[in-house]
Amino acid sequence: MTLAPLVADGKVMVGASGGELGIRGFVAAFDAETGKPSLLGTGNGGPWMGDQRPGDNLFTSSTIALDAATGKIKGYHQYHPNDSWDWDEVNPPIS
Repeated sequence: MTLAPLVADGKVMVGASGGELGIRGFVAAFDAETGKPSLLGTGNGGPWMGDQRPGDNLFTSSTIALDAATGKIKGYHQYHPNDSWDWDEVNPPIS
């Protein structure tokens, strides 16, 4: 893990930053009591070259806001559809 755990609403959220050359950055949440996965995870798109995964690839190269209680997306900003040029956020805002 490269991110410090965040505990909110009975969930422990963890993840790994990065995502270059086969490393998959992700965020996942687990129930604090049972350890069972409790939110849908997210990660960066792959394969890295956008022309190998046609379409907008919604939420790829995006900053997203998740509801800690449900795991549902509350909002997002996609920096570039399909992320063909690797224009993802280096330091996304956290609130």
